[in-house]
Amino acid sequence: MKSIKYLFFLLIVIRPAFVLSDQLPSQAELIALQRVELIDKPALMIGMGLTKQLNGDFYIGAFYLDESVQYGGGKEFFQMDVPRRMVFKIASKRPVHASSFVRNLIEGIKINNEAEKLKAEGRKVRQIMRHFHGSFRKGDTISFDYHRNFGVRVRLNGRILGQVKGSNQLYGLLVNMWVGDRPPSSKFKTGIMGGNSSEDAVGLLKSYFQL
Repeated sequence: MKSIKYLFFLLIVIRPAFVLSDQLPSQAELIALQRVELIDKPALMIGMGLTKQLNGDFYIGAFYLDESVQYGGGKEFFQMDVPRRMVFKIASKRPVHASSFVRNLIEGIKINNEAEKLKAEGRKVRQIMRHFHGSFRKGDTISFDYHRNFGVRVRLNGRILGQVKGSNQLYGLLVNMWVGDRPPSSKFKTGIMGGNSSEDAVGLLKSYFQL
């Protein structure tokens, strides 16, 4: 399973990479970052990527997939009707207003999905986006979870903001922002699908912990 190999590789390699850092993560912290619980289903990190906006860092994205899935590296795994998590960890030095964050999401959804699917799920997209208010600061974590039991659930720093029931199709639109034909960048797409080099993988985790 590719995700498990990725997990064990980072547990072995990353600690030496943090020697010069003020934040030295414990093994427990590393495991916690790469393995999450979605009700009754553990999900493992598949990959990570960094997005940029206006020549500065915007957020680090991470994608998690039900650990029982034998991940093979294709986009079809991101659309499976199994527990999944998308994480956006804000990396911007300046506060990110919720309206700006939502516009970025909406634009990504529009350019990476078919018009018919957008029309069919438009109401649910608007519903899920209404949960964002105020501003996000460096280190804030926004996540979109999917599970058949609750549909799509949005969290901010672990706190549930809201959810939309029965929304595998909606989640498919969200995921396509990252793995569709027009992702934030080709490098981001490669990373989120588990294709980072060893150096990039370690560097991203280091940045994630320092946010």
